[in-house]
Amino acid sequence: MTNEAINKMDRKSIKKYIDNARHHSRTNASDNELMENRVKAIIHRSVAISYPVGVVESYQLLAMINMNKDDGEMAYNALKMSETFLSKYQLPKEHYLELYNTMVIYYQDY
Repeated sequence: MTNEAINKMDRKSIKKYIDNARHHSRTNASDNELMENRVKAIIHRSVAISYPVGVVESYQLLAMINMNKDDGEMAYNALKMSETFLSKYQLPKEHYLELYNTMVIYYQDY
């Protein structure tokens, strides 16, 4: 997927991409750099189209990718950014639960 393709994504396709990438990040840690770049592009696109759910979930995915790379500091920063957007936009409880699940994984690893 190119940055141009990402720039054309809407909310539904962002959600689908995040779900697929989340599954891929749990099963295959070999493409971390490529996935990290794509997730960062998804974050920027989600901000551009005012889609806070995409931003929150992308930061959580970025944290998982950074955990796969054994970069605890970047994983923590991504989790904090996710938490910041959650509180700023007052998203539903299920988004907090997903964040806390990701935080549990982080704290177990680090």
